[in-house]
Amino acid sequence: MRFAPPSLLRSQVLTCDEKVITRLSNKASLSEYAKRLGMLSHLPAHYANPAEARYPCLLKAAVGEHGQNIHIVSSAEDVLAVT
Repeated sequence: MRFAPPSLLRSQVLTCDEKVITRLSNKASLSEYAKRLGMLSHLPAHYANPAEARYPCLLKAAVGEHGQNIHIVSSAEDVLAVT
């Protein structure tokens, strides 16, 4: 069995500016940024309030929850019940 030399086993961490990470982790700010760039059509629909939403839809926190606390809502009343 052959092993890779230690020089090839180093890992690298890729990162970017903190502002970019913040923008990408907040769904509301990402939506605004995409709108400014003319790329909003590439993102899922974002509703500013329950009255604007098309139902049924998924209700997620503005800041990443990593797939937790996602609700399928069928009306503005459902939104108010889970928030």
